[in-house]
Amino acid sequence: SWIGAGDAWRIPPAAMATAYAELLRRSAEPAAGAAIQGMKLAASAGTAQAIGIRAMAKTGTASCLSFPRDDGDGFAVALFPREQPRYVLLVRLHGKPGSKAAETAAAMIRLIRP
Repeated sequence: SWIGAGDAWRIPPAAMATAYAELLRRSAEPAAGAAIQGMKLAASAGTAQAIGIRAMAKTGTASCLSFPRDDGDGFAVALFPREQPRYVLLVRLHGKPGSKAAETAAAMIRLIRP
């Protein structure tokens, strides 16, 4: 559970958004900078590429906690606009992988910032 494996580690969405905001605040630190670079790559060429280069993003797939159970739930986080993020969007998609959650996030961002 220390690394988020299994279903013992649960984080409220507001706490997750705050953690990503803290990551941005610490972007000058090597570890935070590397994580942010990874988010830029994920949005441009990785599993979050549906979100595109207008944001930084991260995807993941975790065990489904809903009933009825499914294979997993996809997650996506997007920080945008990329140059100076002001928004954090968290998406959870039941029964789909993280890449599909990124597609949903991309559609939501287009509605917010056409």
